[in-house]
Formats: sequence, structure tokens, C-alpha cells
Amino acid sequence: MFIMTDPVVVTDYFQKIDSLKKEDQWQEIVALGEAALKEPCSDLNRQFLIADQLVSTYFRLGNFEKAREMGELLLRLGAKLQSSDFVVTSYYKLSAVFRGEEHF
Repeated sequence: MFIMTDPVVVTDYFQKIDSLKKEDQWQEIVALGEAALKEPCSDLNRQFLIADQLVSTYFRLGNFEKAREMGELLLRLGAKLQSSDFVVTSYYKLSAVFRGEEHF
């Protein structure tokens, strides 16, 4: 029986994310998150969680273009997962990005 595991970079992301947020290491979160999203991962829920954090992180950094890109990825993942909760979260995050673009 073959069991697929997450790539090391994805596992590394989830092991480090909480401490990086506490230490305000936003650029490191971006670097780890972007690297994790480039790795093939069979768990779309984990990809959703990574993209979700990246929307917020890019927003915090004032990079609304990247926040919007991640928000659009978030929406696609939510639709693939057929999760109305994830789709609603995606629209909520995208609406915040659009409001942020208008005000900053």
C-alpha cells in the first residue's frame, strides 16, 4: 500500500507558521508559503490553509496585487473542495483586499 505524504516544505510550513506569526516574520511566511504552494500536495485543504494565510500576510504587507492573486487561488481551491464555508471565506478575503486597494 502506497501512502502519499506531504513534501518536506509543506510540513515545514505548518511546523513554523505559528512561531513566525508571533515573531512578526511576515516575509519568511511569504517565502515558506510560496514554496509550499509550488510543491505537489494531494491535500487541497492544506493548500487552502496556506493560500488563506498568504492572503492575510500579503494584505498586512500592503501587497494588494499578490493578496488578490492568493485570494483568487483561495476561491478556486474552495470551489474544488466543494466547501461553501471555504468559498465564503474566499469572497470575504477578496472583498477586504479590494477595499484595501481603494484606501491605500
